[in-house]
Amino acid sequence: MAEHNRANSEGQMGRVFSEERKKKLRIALNRPEVKAKMSEGRRGKCMGDCNPAKRPEVRKKLSEALTGRVFSEETKRKLSEAMTGRTLPEELRKHISEGRTGMKFTAEHKKHIGEASKRNWRNPEFVQNQKEARNIKPNAAERFLMEILQSILPDEYKYVGDLSLPIGGKNPDFVNDAQKKFIELFGDYYHNKNFFPQAQTPQERIDFFKPYGWDTLIIWERELYDDVEKLKKRILKFHRKGALQKMFIGLKMRGQKILLGGKF
Repeated sequence: MAEHNRANSEGQMGRVFSEERKKKLRIALNRPEVKAKMSEGRRGKCMGDCNPAKRPEVRKKLSEALTGRVFSEETKRKLSEAMTGRTLPEELRKHISEGRTGMKFTAEHKKHIGEASKRNWRNPEFVQNQKEARNIKPNAAERFLMEILQSILPDEYKYVGDLSLPIGGKNPDFVNDAQKKFIELFGDYYHNKNFFPQAQTPQERIDFFKPYGWDTLIIWERELYDDVEKLKKRILKFHRKGALQKMFIGLKMRGQKILLGGKF
């Protein structure tokens, strides 16, 4: 059987399929019964810990082979299209997660990841693909905050947590374009440093958006349920702060013009 499979594989090498043939193959391979049969066929065959790709020497060779490899724009586009909207099975996601547990990245590696992420989020096509693939909608906490905002500041803040407004690789939750203000909702779990050491602190997120000309208010998820009236006052204070400053500046400038006019 192994000999037959190898011969069959060698026979396919270099063969070029038409687009119509590729389409038929994709349809055939995506049928549930075919997927189930393929899954059964893989069981017990060098999967998991016995996978050769997990051996240090093999991983090193793979890494060396890929180092410096440059993909063409056409290849990148095809890879992107192939992955768009793809949902990995729960078992596979768990396996990937377990494989990454305990992984440590160097400062240089983290820097490269950060720079690559920023480049991606500056690309409108990448952002659009992410929006379509993730199909992001406001969660329960975000919907509750939307109701609070609408009750005290009708139509002042728009929800953009669906990747509608990426800035420097980060995407705010709510925006007021007129005042250049963001409101960010920090989840108690995903922004907990004990669980996610790389998560930004409230001040770090405020400082991140500041150079782009935006003021940011951070609201913790727990604040939605602790004291809503206190939260409303905090939101109003943040919202009116800039508006009052602009009003005072406007009045001051108007007064100066009146005085100048009086002199003449």
